[in-house]
Amino acid sequence: QVPQAVADAVSRCLLTTNANLGGFFETTIAAQQIVDDAHAAMADFLGAASPQEVIIGANMTTLTYHMSRTLGRMMQPRDEVILTRMDHEGNVSPWLQLAEDLGLVVRWLPFDQQSWQIEEAALAALLTDRTRLVALNYASNLTGSINRVKALTRIAK
Repeated sequence: QVPQAVADAVSRCLLTTNANLGGFFETTIAAQQIVDDAHAAMADFLGAASPQEVIIGANMTTLTYHMSRTLGRMMQPRDEVILTRMDHEGNVSPWLQLAEDLGLVVRWLPFDQQSWQIEEAALAALLTDRTRLVALNYASNLTGSINRVKALTRIAK
């Protein structure tokens, strides 16, 4: 179920602007405006520098699969990816499959079972010169906890 406003917006889109993007006719221009507005709204919501930093797709799992295959082009056998067991399966399976396909090493980042957060020291201990990716969540589906992503990102860089 969705709020009535969402159902109304989807219905309006399907009835009045259901067109492929990239054309020069009225409905495609209107459809492009909806997409542009959605990117701008998400950029504002997320605090992104620009709408070009926002990717919108079918769902997070599909987007992560696409991203894993794109980033995988820059990886070599024995490169390392760091994953966490507190993450949603949609942010684990794409990387596990990529690791299997490319011969990557998967390292598991533990989380503190008292705070239900990833500790900076645990991440620092796993990083090596072969680490190419750290895939972790902001808010855990498993625990509901919020990770200190800014601090973890600084360590991973």
